Amino acid sequence: RNKAQTVEACKRALIIRKQSSDEIKNLTKNNLFLIGIALYWGEGYKKGAEGRGWKCVNFTNSDPKMIQLMMRFFREVCHVEEAKFRVQIMIHKKTQTEKALKFWSKITAIDKKQFIKTSYSISSSSRGKRKNILEYGTVHIRVYDVKLFYRIIGWIDGLKKQSGCSAV
Repeated sequence: RNKAQTVEACKRALIIRKQSSDEIKNLTKNNLFLIGIALYWGEGYKKGAEGRGWKCVNFTNSDPKMIQLMMRFFREVCHVEEAKFRVQIMIHKKTQTEKALKFWSKITAIDKKQFIKTSYSISSSSRGKRKNILEYGTVHIRVYDVKLFYRIIGWIDGLKKQSGCSAV
């Protein structure tokens, strides 16, 4: 009985997911603008915004589709020149560097020559025992443009103002 219930629950979930997916229509430039700002707000580097530190647009994630969406944001909304992109991948020692490099180059549509030195990480808590590592690691999309950095931070500030949420 439990197996049958699980199968039915999975079927219902797939139907809901498909219907919800169909609710998303054309992605307009304004939608892309707002989505890009929100994603950067959540996953982008913002520390230099207080006037201290290293000021660089830096978006980090391991989800290939999210990275592709952010690349559209950088290219179509921010008008970043291709030569300004730099990419760094962070992988575990067990990951094949060349395979990850080829994968992220294809996902970002950025030439491998624009990739900077790969960084290797290991979780101090796993001590190398972790088995569920990310196959292609995590990618950092960087644009060394201080003006763009502050524009994105300003857009985030505007989104915060327009959100109707009270100040904390």
